[in-house]
Amino acid sequence: MITAGHCSRTYASGKATLYYSDTYEYGTTTLVKVSSIRYGGSLDALSISVSASNANSNININGGVRKMTSSQARNGDTVGQSVCRVGYASGKSQCGTLKSKNVSYTIDGASFSGLRGSNLSSTPGDSGGTVYNSYQYLGITKGSGGGHTHVYSQIGDINYDLGLSTYLQ
Repeated sequence: MITAGHCSRTYASGKATLYYSDTYEYGTTTLVKVSSIRYGGSLDALSISVSASNANSNININGGVRKMTSSQARNGDTVGQSVCRVGYASGKSQCGTLKSKNVSYTIDGASFSGLRGSNLSSTPGDSGGTVYNSYQYLGITKGSGGGHTHVYSQIGDINYDLGLSTYLQ
């Protein structure tokens, strides 16, 4: 399972601290601890290992379940392509257009470059939500920044940098 890396941090003296000891739960089921975190460069991502019995490739889109069937390759995106996002806080799907493949900015002492920027809006609490197009994973929401109202980490970069492959069953 993947979410935003900044979802596993607290602030001490204004500096972000990432915690590998965080545990994540789904309902009353403890999934496991954080496996890896990247907060900087082209990623704001963390991975959480889950058991096969808890794994699936479904996402909730406006109350309906969609089974994702593919994952975008690293650098497989094109400026102008359609991008959609879902988020916990907003509770709804929103679609727009990829505007940049190289969003750069610094936040909380971490420098980012190579993030994707779209014309979608960001709602606080939607970080880590799925970015998709049709039945394909595109990435995970970071938030806003670098002159863009919606910024995300691209799934191919996440898989490459964290040594993962997308689960599609």
